[in-house]
Amino acid sequence: MQTVLSLLQRYNRTLFMAAVLLLYVQAEEAWPAVAAPAPATIPDSVVLVLKLVSASYVKPVTGVVISSDGLVLVPADFVAA
Repeated sequence: MQTVLSLLQRYNRTLFMAAVLLLYVQAEEAWPAVAAPAPATIPDSVVLVLKLVSASYVKPVTGVVISSDGLVLVPADFVAA
């Protein structure tokens, strides 16, 4: 009797694992393929501005070019002393 019970338990375990595997495979196939997002494009008018704070520290910020001769608009706290 014990042998029959252990065989049934193994059979149930095997059947359960097969069902889980089948569901897993079907779930992966159901997901649509997702393409990687396109890289962000930065307009030419946006530039990186660096402020030398000390001999070993540079503070970066982005600025916007507002004139043809290269005038760049930056945040007020960037130019504050």
